[in-house]
Amino acid sequence: MKKALALLAAATLLVPMAAFADVPAFEDIQFSESAPTGIYQDAASLDYSYDDLTEKYSVEILTTNYGVQHKPKDDDPILQYLNNEFNLDLTLTAIPNEDIENTLSTRFAANDAPDVFVVDAGSYRSLAFTLSDAGMLIDAKELYPYMPLHQQYTTQGMIDFSTNANGEIPFVTKYGIQDGIWAAAIRSDWLETLGMEMPTTKEELLEYAVAVTTKDPDGNGQDDTYFMTGAGGGTNFGMLDNIFGTMAGPNQAYVDENGQMQHPYFDGTRKEFLSFVKELYDLNVLAPDWYTIDWETAKSYTLNDKIGLLYYPSGSLYEEYTNAKADKTAKTVDVWQFMETYPIEGGKYQPAGNPGYMIAFSKANFEGQDGKLKRVLHMIDTMAAGGENFSHTIQNGDDAVYEAFGLELVSSQNTVYTDDGMFYLRRTGLTPEGALQFPYTADSYGELNLAAWQNFGLNVAWQLTDPENDDPDLKHYAEVANNAVTLIAGVDRWPNYGLAVTLTGEASEASSTLKDYVAAAEFEFATGARSLDDYDAWAQEWLDKGGKAIIQQTAECLGCEVPEYAQ
Repeated sequence: MKKALALLAAATLLVPMAAFADVPAFEDIQFSESAPTGIYQDAASLDYSYDDLTEKYSVEILTTNYGVQHKPKDDDPILQYLNNEFNLDLTLTAIPNEDIENTLSTRFAANDAPDVFVVDAGSYRSLAFTLSDAGMLIDAKELYPYMPLHQQYTTQGMIDFSTNANGEIPFVTKYGIQDGIWAAAIRSDWLETLGMEMPTTKEELLEYAVAVTTKDPDGNGQDDTYFMTGAGGGTNFGMLDNIFGTMAGPNQAYVDENGQMQHPYFDGTRKEFLSFVKELYDLNVLAPDWYTIDWETAKSYTLNDKIGLLYYPSGSLYEEYTNAKADKTAKTVDVWQFMETYPIEGGKYQPAGNPGYMIAFSKANFEGQDGKLKRVLHMIDTMAAGGENFSHTIQNGDDAVYEAFGLELVSSQNTVYTDDGMFYLRRTGLTPEGALQFPYTADSYGELNLAAWQNFGLNVAWQLTDPENDDPDLKHYAEVANNAVTLIAGVDRWPNYGLAVTLTGEASEASSTLKDYVAAAEFEFATGARSLDDYDAWAQEWLDKGGKAIIQQTAECLGCEVPEYAQ
């Protein structure tokens, strides 16, 4: 495979794109240190005059589609709309996620690569790096200058994550569809019943934990309510780690203000977390199967009102909780309130700004075709959140897409933007079942599946429920849900230091080998089977079993000296 890639790479050289006065050099782009809390609101002023739209080009884009092999037919309305808008003959190929590596490797080796592929960055970065090393992908330093909207959503950490060892950037990174949608939610009705305020300190949180477990907040006269569960399926601490793993620090290796590397095993961060879990364990405020229960099974605690604190995405929590209730009243969703202030002083929520999708361009397919490259960059950039084609290419498109071809809709869908960087879909003319009816049925349109288009722009962290509704219960639901989405989008989070760290070779092997060893030891510390007085000795054991290689490569990735304890 690598030999074939190398032979192909030797024959492909990209002709540099012509410079334009309004297109910045990559070095002049200022990427943000943190992820945005909402949609970029000035997209209408972005300048794409570098693309004159005169010449027509044929372009194939490959992406994923939820386990289904799918190539939209020629009359896919979104496909037609983009072809007309951008003077293209566009093909979208969507394949199951598990087929990506084999498909791309085979097609590149056979000199039959798609022009562009849009896939999960976390899963396929190494494949992109391999293709880049073989000279098969365009360096994104040539791409970002022509994507002014994507520049607004790409953090410096995402740039670090996507930079190869040779200094090339094999792909543009784009936010994940579900990035930054999780936070802690507490039973506000139980707080009221117990006569307590929203906890903001460790002491207040522990007081709430004990009260929830011992004072019968649901009033059923039984000892069957608990502060939390873990739901890690016997392999990790689950929600406990999701919330409290960052109570004393970012739980990621990083470089401090003095240029020194800090690691959670050696700066007290992880030890303090384990000490807190042990405190909860000793207080007997966790559900009996808190460590062994899996995520799906643990939902029964939530839906049956037995748990006082969760780590959850707001949309899933309110939908699942409401659907589980026989009496779906306006007050059903009020029992869960998301916590804007982290529940322990000094802590912050887990990082956002993860590179959900990579957008990679085949070098051979754009050789000598400067206009074609600009056209595709122009189109894809406008499909990002807030762009002129965002609304047209998510969740089945909008009215403009269908009306452009004279198609009469049974129902209507349009995107509405809010002043605080959020959006919602306004749907009218719904069927009795509540489903949109576009001009095609399953029988007449065959394999129509427009979900793959969402990979180019959707981020549900900024998506609200339509607040306008004549039904008072639905209107109240939207108000509560939208308040939660807005709150979660703006919570204080640790920077995503981990994006700069890529473990390979011995360090990667050690990290994989030590995973179960670490999980077993941490469970012993949290349950008292091993004293936390031994934690420092255990950290040394970890170093001796392969941790030194991890620390050393981490320091190299972060560009700092290896700490003395790992030398």
